[in-house]
Amino acid sequence: MHDLPKSDHTPTPDARSATFTAPFANEEVAARQKALKQDVENFYLYIIDRATETPELAEHQPVVSALAYRDEQQLEWDPEIWLYQIISDYQALPRQDQRLFRLTNQEAKASATNNLMLIQDIQLQLRV
Repeated sequence: MHDLPKSDHTPTPDARSATFTAPFANEEVAARQKALKQDVENFYLYIIDRATETPELAEHQPVVSALAYRDEQQLEWDPEIWLYQIISDYQALPRQDQRLFRLTNQEAKASATNNLMLIQDIQLQLRV
């Protein structure tokens, strides 16, 4: 082992800076994920608030489009990411809480020859 030549490899400045910035990149991703989850939580709270503001319409709660809400709130999330997070948060709810909401996927076939269904939007409504 003592006869092996020593490596003269020294990290390039870019390699050192990449390891230095990696934690910052991870923090940025975590911050964006946290902001997305907060916006989705606000969407669910909006559904609940609308229902409690109009108790006289208890049997006919309004259906809210996820993409329309995103546009009204001027949220800049990619539509696919936004819809995925809404579905993900819904599925993470306990079953008894899931029963409080009626979640409906608005789907369309990917093509005439492909039976794959793509989610175009999500409609959410509070069940009463």
